[in-house]
Formats: sequence, structure tokens, C-alpha cells
Amino acid sequence: PGPALISVLGDSGAYSAAWASNISAGPGEAGQDLALSIACSGTAGGLFAAGPVISSDGVLSFTPAATKSGAANCSVTLAEAGQGGLKATAALSIVVADVNYAPSFEAGAARITVAEGSPAYSAAWATNISAGPGDDEDVSLAIECDAAAGSLFAAGPAISAAGVLSFTPARFKSGSSRCSVTLAEAGAGGLSANASLVIEVTADAAAAAAAAAYGDIMISRHTGIKNRTQ
Repeated sequence: PGPALISVLGDSGAYSAAWASNISAGPGEAGQDLALSIACSGTAGGLFAAGPVISSDGVLSFTPAATKSGAANCSVTLAEAGQGGLKATAALSIVVADVNYAPSFEAGAARITVAEGSPAYSAAWATNISAGPGDDEDVSLAIECDAAAGSLFAAGPAISAAGVLSFTPARFKSGSSRCSVTLAEAGAGGLSANASLVIEVTADAAAAAAAAAYGDIMISRHTGIKNRTQ
């Protein structure tokens, strides 16, 4: 017999390799009809998309089912034809190892532009959020922005588990902030997916003029000068 344990990854595709060799009916029985077969238990029912089967010349073949993992305990039998014939058996375990697929999402616009002092912004940005094929890992969305965000926003930016981006621009502030949105598996060392985003807050000319006028009024109150140019 071949190895007692065969281990493959869940996404490895069809497996086919010689497992039983030197197949013999026994001394002096060269003409004896033989049958080679395999029977499996354990999680074999849902573990394979095809097989396991073994050919008359000892080639073992099977195809793991997509997104499945587990172990199948199998017995390979070489038997003489007819009832009561002698037989030989060997044990085989087939392990299909779990594949940890990276999470994924579809990113929204790479740049979002709003005016300074505009109302709170809230809109879907990350869509088709997935932990990966067949994975039941806990995943979380997070957003991190550069230092400019500290003065540029009155609240946020933040992103919800459903991918909704929200923030509130600060009054009388303009500029841009570079952010990174990350979808990560829970725990240290988990796989993740990332996308970049720039949030730009443009200057409001009317607001700037009003602020300047307010400054002129305050100066005139304290100095008696009507405006800065006089």
C-alpha cells in the first residue's frame, strides 16, 4: 500500500496518484480475477466533489469539495472475485485541510469632496463585504486617516460594519485627508483587505467672506477703524 495519510488543501483540485503497487493474486494464481476497491467513512459524504476511487492498477483519485475541510477514514481492499474469496485490506486517511481565504470588499470612490461646514456626510462606501469563500471568520471594517483629519472634521471619519462612511466637516476648515479602509479578520495575524480614500473639504467662498467681514467688524469695534484697508 501507499502512505497511510494523504493530506491536501481544500482548493487543491483533482488528486490522482499511484497508491497501491505490486498488486498480486498470490503465488501460482496469476489468472485469478481481482478487484481493488475503496470505502470511506467519517466526513467523506460532503468532503469530496468526486471520489475517492481507486483503479484496478492502484491509482487513487478524488476531488475535494469547494470550501470543505475534514478527514475521511478509508479502507482499500484487494479481493478475489466471487463470494468467499480471499482479500487483503489496508487503511488510508485522507485529510482535506481548511483554506483561509482573504476577506474582500468593493471600495467606493477614491476621492470624496464636500464643502467646509456642510452637513454631516453619510453614504455607502464599501460594498460586497465578504469574509472569503466558505469562511465564517469574524471580520471588521475600520478606517484610519492622517493627522490632517484632526482639525478637518468635527466628527469622524468612521465606517460602519455595513460599509457606510460618515463624517462631519469642521466649520471654517478646508484641506484633504488621506485615509485607509481595512477589512480584517479577528485576531492577530488575520488576513485583511485594504483600500485608499482621500476626503477633501473645499473652502466655502461665502463662508470665508463672512468670516473676514466678521473679523473687520470686531477690529473696528476695538480700534474705531471701519475696515482693515483704511
